[in-house]
Amino acid sequence: MKKRFTEKQIIPILTETEEISFHWRWLIPVMQLVNLAPYVNRFGRQKFVATLINASFNVELEWQPRKGSIFIVTQKRA
Repeated sequence: MKKRFTEKQIIPILTETEEISFHWRWLIPVMQLVNLAPYVNRFGRQKFVATLINASFNVELEWQPRKGSIFIVTQKRA
């Protein structure tokens, strides 16, 4: 049996709005209507790093190989 999303789940997508292709812009909301996709929240690097810091993580390394993607290494504070 396929897993259906019954609750709103937040999955971060680290990309700017113009980086999202046209297909995904209309496909994700349609999939959410038929309960085949979770809620998707889009935000940038600064907001994501601030969220990590507020959740008691230390940012050890940030690496952005190209626009629209980022790798962040964190460590939970003791």
